[in-house]
Amino acid sequence: MVSQTRNPSPQLRLLVSVPEAAAALGITHRSVRGLVYAGKLRSLKVGARRLIAVDELEGFVRSLRGEPAPMTVQHHRSSTSVSTRQFLHRRAR
Repeated sequence: MVSQTRNPSPQLRLLVSVPEAAAALGITHRSVRGLVYAGKLRSLKVGARRLIAVDELEGFVRSLRGEPAPMTVQHHRSSTSVSTRQFLHRRAR
């Protein structure tokens, strides 16, 4: 029996490829790569693929609109600021 890999719906995906990010933003994949290399859009390297978190794309669009960044919580062990989602995930462990 061969299992099929299904693409989850866009609402369930946490990471997207550079071409998918480009399509979501309405720009070219080269523009997305330029934003990544300029440090304006963070990405992850998974094997040979470069992936971008959906919440990173949302934050990028918010920054273009001039909207404030989501609330961050100061981690008690370091001075590094972490997002609320990261903080809650760490607390749940």
